Amino acid sequence: MSKTKPSRWVSVVIAIVLSGCAAYAPPIQEMSDARQSARAAVDAGAGRYFPTLIEHVNAEIFEAETRLAASDYQGAAEHALAAKTEAVRVRGLALTLVSALEVVAQAEQYSPRSKGARVLAQQALDAAARGDDGNAMRLVTEAQQEAGKVLDKHDLERAEALVIDLESDPIRLSGVALREALEAAKVAIQHREGQRAYSLLAPFAAH
Repeated sequence: MSKTKPSRWVSVVIAIVLSGCAAYAPPIQEMSDARQSARAAVDAGAGRYFPTLIEHVNAEIFEAETRLAASDYQGAAEHALAAKTEAVRVRGLALTLVSALEVVAQAEQYSPRSKGARVLAQQALDAAARGDDGNAMRLVTEAQQEAGKVLDKHDLERAEALVIDLESDPIRLSGVALREALEAAKVAIQHREGQRAYSLLAPFAAH
């Protein structure tokens, strides 16, 4: 009597079982990614400026660890991914806020007109502390724009002074590169583009 070949359905069942084991393996990499992303967010300043959001990230990681300990690997992976996604987002918010604060601080060095930017920046910090990240980022953008106007005005004044200084030196003015830079800078000044005008002339300032 011939041996009966294994049923096609037995093979299907085995394949499903094996794939299920692979799909729900311990999410070691996912857990590592979540923790690293959380640390990166804190290093970027999120712990200081967005404490409520970092608490949410840590809560997701804790839940992932709890599910992992209970061998709920799918649940652990889902919470680890949620923690990583939120941590990446919060890190971006923190970096944007820190960058804006640096611009505001730079503007304060040059002009008392930057007071409005500082007020907006402080309001952004207050909103962030409340966990109101939407308003925080809106205020950050406004603060950065106000500070940018101050810096542009400062650079415009410096560029205008450089034009006078450079055009008064016939020796330096004989250079083609300088003449071209002066022409481009004058156009920028006419359009009130202070940062562009100054960046065109700054390389020639010390020559």
